[in-house]
Amino acid sequence: MAGKSRPSAEKRRIDKERQEKQAAKRERRHNRESGGDAEQGDGPSQEELMERFRVLSEAHAAGKVSDEDFEPARHELMVALGVEDPVD
Repeated sequence: MAGKSRPSAEKRRIDKERQEKQAAKRERRHNRESGGDAEQGDGPSQEELMERFRVLSEAHAAGKVSDEDFEPARHELMVALGVEDPVD
């Protein structure tokens, strides 16, 4: 009898680990799909970031912001929005 309970316990442990991994994966997916609000709690909202981008773009189009200043600022906003990777 002892031989049967050991594989069952091992199987339960493996199943539990698998379920925990799946739950963690679902939570990460949910956070990513909902805009990552849990991760960006202290930062500016998406609307604020979009407004900053609009103002920056208009200033660049009007010639008030040079290309050298525009590109890094644009990239920083795109990273904050999650559109670009930080290393680009």
